[in-house]
Amino acid sequence: MDIGRSAPRHQAIAMLYPRSTKLQSYLSEYFVVVVRLCHYLYKFGQKTTFEQYTSSLNDGNLVAFQAGLGKWASSIEQEMQVSEAIENSEVRALSRSMFDSTSYQHRLCCKEPNA
Repeated sequence: MDIGRSAPRHQAIAMLYPRSTKLQSYLSEYFVVVVRLCHYLYKFGQKTTFEQYTSSLNDGNLVAFQAGLGKWASSIEQEMQVSEAIENSEVRALSRSMFDSTSYQHRLCCKEPNA
């Protein structure tokens, strides 16, 4: 159920930060785990009821999948914060540059002539 809630959000994140190669890598790894989990569940569904019952009693695979998803989700979250901070600083620098340029132009334009 956690995958159903987080996978679409992670997919949307990839579109927000297309320049972050780390984020792209982390998202790819996250979805690799999702695909492996789906494959595992498909194969599990192909087993007989008895085989499902016996394998579920001593099966740590779901815990491993959950740990893998948690690891990549955490990495994605951290990289998003870094990417967001970088983008915010770039926007602030651009705004500052535009403000400085406008102020300079205003001083040149509105400067009173020397008498």
